[in-house]
Amino acid sequence: MKNDPLNIAIIGSTGSLGRTILDVIDSLKEEINIVALGTGSNVERLKEQVSKYRPNMVSIAHGEWDSSDSDVQLVSASELVTADEVDMVFIAHVGKSSLRATWDAVKAGKKIALGNIDLLFVMGSLLKKTAEETGATIFPLDDEPAGVLQTLWGEDRETIDQVTITSTWGTINARRLRSHGLSALVRPSRKVGQRRSIDSSTLITKATQLSAIHHLYDVPVENIRVVYHPESVVRALTEFQDGSVKAVLSNPDMRVPVQLALAYPDRWSNPQVTRVNLLELGKVSFESLEEELFASYKLALEAIKLGDTYPAVVAAANDAAVDLFLSQQIGFTEIPGIIEMTLGNHRSSAVETIDDVFVADEWARTFVGSQVQY
Repeated sequence: MKNDPLNIAIIGSTGSLGRTILDVIDSLKEEINIVALGTGSNVERLKEQVSKYRPNMVSIAHGEWDSSDSDVQLVSASELVTADEVDMVFIAHVGKSSLRATWDAVKAGKKIALGNIDLLFVMGSLLKKTAEETGATIFPLDDEPAGVLQTLWGEDRETIDQVTITSTWGTINARRLRSHGLSALVRPSRKVGQRRSIDSSTLITKATQLSAIHHLYDVPVENIRVVYHPESVVRALTEFQDGSVKAVLSNPDMRVPVQLALAYPDRWSNPQVTRVNLLELGKVSFESLEEELFASYKLALEAIKLGDTYPAVVAAANDAAVDLFLSQQIGFTEIPGIIEMTLGNHRSSAVETIDDVFVADEWARTFVGSQVQY
C-alpha cells in the first residue's frame, strides 16, 4: 500500500548533515516533499536549495533573504518546525538554536529526526516527558542509537537484559594518547571535526549516545554498556532474557539512520547506501573498556544518573575545557579534572523548561572560565 506523501522541514539544510539528508531524499523513489528549509548563515547555498526543491518556507538565523528572488516565505525557525503542513522535522544543526527548534517541534507533536543528540544528554527527561504528552516521536540520527532501535523492533521492552553499543576507541587508543599526546589522536571512523575527535577519544560521545538510548528506549543506564570494536561495523547488540542476542551491522554511513528515520516502521530500498560485506570483513572483535582511562566518560555517566541540571553542566564544562585545550591553555589530561571540579561545585535544580538548561550551561562556562588561569 502506497504511503501518503511526507512533508519535510530541515533545520540546518546547508550543513554537512543537511546535505546528506537531501541526498538521501534525492536517491529515494518514495514521495517526499521538501516544504521548509532553514540555515544558520549560508544564504547562498540556501538559495541554491530553494531553486532545486521549491519549499514554501525558509528560515535564516543570520543573514538577509531577498524575497524578490522567490515566492518562498521567510519565517522564524520556530514557525518553520511547527507549521501545520510539516509532517517531519530534521534537526541537522548543532548549538543552542537547535535546542530551541527541537523543543518547539516536540511541543508541536512532530515526528523529529535529531542530528544533535547531545540534546538528549542535557535535557532527555524533559524532551521524553513532553513528547509523551504531545505525541511527538524522536529518531536519533546517530549510528549506535539507531542500531539499538532496530534491535527493538517488535520486541517487548520488558524482556531486555542488556544493550551493548560499540566504540572505535578503546584501551589501546587511550594509552597511546596518554603517551604521545594529540599526535596520537586517531579520528573516528566517520570524517568529523577536531572537537568531535576529542569527544570521541574521551568517550563523551559514547556517553551522549548512551543517554539517548536510556531516554528514548527506557533502558536503565546500568543495563547499557560500551565495548571497543575496531572494525566499526557492529552498531548495537541487544540481549534478551531468554539468552537471545540481536545485532545490527552497518557501515559508518549517515544515510542509514537518515533513511531509517524517514521510512520507520518500513524499510526502503536505496542503492546508494553501502552494504556490509561479511566475507571482505572476515571477522569482528570486541574488547572491554578500562573505564578508569576515560574519566570524562565516567563523570558523564554519573551526571546521567543524577539527572536534573547535572548533564547540562557536564556538557558545558566539557565544551569549555575542550576550547581551552584547543587554544593550548590546558593539557589534554586536564579536561576531566575541569569537568569534575565543575560538577562538584554545581547546585543542581530540576529541568522544567529549556531555559533551565541555558542557565546551567551559562553557569558552567562561567565557572570554568573563573577557575582557569590564562
